[in-house]
Amino acid sequence: MEGTTDRLVLCGLLTVDLALQSPVATLTGSYFEAHVIQHLLLMIIAPALMSMGAPMTLILQTRAGTPDDLAPNIPQPGFAILSHPLSVWVLYYGVMLAFFLTPAIGFAMNHMWLMDIINLGFLFGATLFWWPMIGLDPIPAGVPAIPSGS
Repeated sequence: MEGTTDRLVLCGLLTVDLALQSPVATLTGSYFEAHVIQHLLLMIIAPALMSMGAPMTLILQTRAGTPDDLAPNIPQPGFAILSHPLSVWVLYYGVMLAFFLTPAIGFAMNHMWLMDIINLGFLFGATLFWWPMIGLDPIPAGVPAIPSGS
């Protein structure tokens, strides 16, 4: 299992690299299809692969520690608010709707540095979205988990 999780995290990181540093990224300004592929890579494929790769478990395996050792490093009130289902919905769907249904997309397409920052924001929101659903890592306190019987 350990080797599989390593490979999943690596594939997720390679997917992010493919989305941001390959011809896909170069063509996003001129081909709508490349723009869509970039967003699919960043919002569905990469976060899903990384979530299934259990990165927190990998961190714990690289050093002698327990999940309780990592807890002090996660700011509980802020993390609980950020990972609340309403916050995650806003970060995943709300930001996407606001971006694509306003003139913000035109402005960002003319300023690629801003588009890169927005893409990283999409990746962050998607990671929060996918992690509780398909992630193998234990979820810290404050993050509602999906019941296994559902």
